Amino acid sequence: MPSISLTAVWDETRAYLTREIGILIPVALGTIGLATVILSLATPEQAAGSAVQPGPWMLWLIPWLLLLTLGGLALSALAIIPGISVREALTRAASRLGHAVGVTLLLGFAATLLVLLVGSALGIVGRVAGLAANQAAAFGIVVALPLIFLLAVRFLFLFPALIDQKGAIAALRASWRASAPCQWRLMLLWIGIGAVSLLLLAAVEYGVGSLLLLLARALGDPRLGELLVQLVVAFVSSLIQLATISYFARLYWCASGSSSGI
Repeated sequence: MPSISLTAVWDETRAYLTREIGILIPVALGTIGLATVILSLATPEQAAGSAVQPGPWMLWLIPWLLLLTLGGLALSALAIIPGISVREALTRAASRLGHAVGVTLLLGFAATLLVLLVGSALGIVGRVAGLAANQAAAFGIVVALPLIFLLAVRFLFLFPALIDQKGAIAALRASWRASAPCQWRLMLLWIGIGAVSLLLLAAVEYGVGSLLLLLARALGDPRLGELLVQLVVAFVSSLIQLATISYFARLYWCASGSSSGI
């Protein structure tokens, strides 16, 4: 069976988004958009150049993660299951939510542990080679990160695989198999989407955001401007995630049904 074209899948995804945009946007805004707003409002302000300090505000990460995961699963279900309703998609997503959160946290923990182990080992090698302690540690982390990035690409299909499969282990295997023939193409695609998304969000935040802040100050309520900026960024971020999740879900669906992958 011939390989599936990434461009052809995108053209089909774009047609799907155009056709179903009326039901997709409310789902994206009610889950991913709301999660983005919650995190923006919960994160405390910090001085320029300083890191955000841990505290009770981090409890808001729980609803943020749940809503983000629920949205990813529901949008994946809508993208790969023909004729499914929003209610059915949300129900199926809720039934997979525990598996998705558990697997996501486990993969995050495993990635952190792998970075520490590989970074420490290579750091020791760097020390033997005569590097300073901080240089050796940085060398180890820099070498370990591409490995983590490659492993992350292999699990890009986790959410649609969880919708398609009944268990977490089966979903991990399905994502690993579906991404195997095209891991380097997926990596380049992921980097490209990430770069374009960051540029777009930056343009919205500093372009449209500046106008909103000026308008709010003219009205005498700077806090209103900050809230409007957060809402606009959440809206744009939701649209980007909607398109990205739908595209990768359809790539998974095509790849998992093809003996040669993407």
